[in-house]
Amino acid sequence: MPPTAGVRAVVRYGDQPQLRRVQRVDNNAGWTEHGAMVDFYQDRTPPMSWAQVARCWADTPHPVVAVRKDATGGWTICA
Repeated sequence: MPPTAGVRAVVRYGDQPQLRRVQRVDNNAGWTEHGAMVDFYQDRTPPMSWAQVARCWADTPHPVVAVRKDATGGWTICA
């Protein structure tokens, strides 16, 4: 089940949000990956559905946790 509209970004458990996180598209048309490990593909990566967010490149499901941008511009896992 997708998170509430207040959740703008998530990270697969164990990933670092600065390296790879999934952010909600502004028009609510899906989710896109961002971070140092994926931004070089941003222009070629179409939005994904919520069902795809928790699956890694090997199609293995992972739990996800919400993240938020902090005052310094970094990303913090929401507890």
